[in-house]
Amino acid sequence: PFRSSDHDPIIVGLDLDLPDPETVVARLDFEDRFWGRDRVVYSVDGEKVDVERLRLFQSEIDLEAAGITIGSDDGIFGPSFISTLGQGIGVRSVFGDRPFFGKERKTLDDKETLSFDLSDEFVFDDAVSASFEFKKVSGRGEIELTFFDDGTLVDEVVLGIDGKAVSYELQDAQSFDRVEIGTTGRLAVTIDAVEFKRLVAEDGFDFV
Repeated sequence: PFRSSDHDPIIVGLDLDLPDPETVVARLDFEDRFWGRDRVVYSVDGEKVDVERLRLFQSEIDLEAAGITIGSDDGIFGPSFISTLGQGIGVRSVFGDRPFFGKERKTLDDKETLSFDLSDEFVFDDAVSASFEFKKVSGRGEIELTFFDDGTLVDEVVLGIDGKAVSYELQDAQSFDRVEIGTTGRLAVTIDAVEFKRLVAEDGFDFV
């Protein structure tokens, strides 16, 4: 809005358009190398930052350099682990996957979910979008994404897989610090890579 004074020929204007917030693309690639030597590669805007070794089964993957923690839930209140058997990551449900050495121990399926928590104690803050790439896809169904910020549900969406991937960006300037991914129907997947468009903290510094 602009206003001019009758007495003083001065025009005062106020620009209410705010610049877009600064963001980076934080990416995790889950690499299948040799038996028991799988690893996750963390990169920012295409530049490799850190590499961490993965065990076959982990109750939690804490990636300190990335400020990202990965967890699992089998949806039936039983023990579950993040599985790196085969290619990509899935969920091993002790009670839900039958038989014990079957294919289900490698995939994300049924009521299982994987969660990704984003810490704001580092250079980067919440995220505004998430993309998941899949190595293996079998069965029919869709991908469920549920987004939270400080423990409050901010959005949830069901997406069809397009080219072995799904992507979603929150609207209305919303952001999230946790996303949960699951499947519907008979769909089973393993996650090959994850990307988050993360906000750069206001008091952050240049990432080297």
